[in-house]
Amino acid sequence: MDHDDKMRQIDREARASGLAVLAIVLFWTVAGFGVSRLDVTLFHLPLWAITGCLGTWLFATGLSVWLVARVFKNFEWEDTDSARDRGCQDNARESGEAPGHE
Repeated sequence: MDHDDKMRQIDREARASGLAVLAIVLFWTVAGFGVSRLDVTLFHLPLWAITGCLGTWLFATGLSVWLVARVFKNFEWEDTDSARDRGCQDNARESGEAPGHE
């Protein structure tokens, strides 16, 4: 993955995370305030308390799992081959040897 691909992936992950936050806030608003109009109780708790708290937590957890599985990619930010080559060149410069000699 080259530098431009990495930057596009980072942008994709940031946009998806922002949309996920908006979706969670929307879900919380509907599950809490929207359901509060219903006169329903469960285990002596109003339904809006359950859907607004537990429902939002479950939705956020599911959305996070989906993001990790479908959007996020694990990659090394720094190219390990070029970093290793630069390290060898830096060591060679410090010791006065030509690059590539151990």
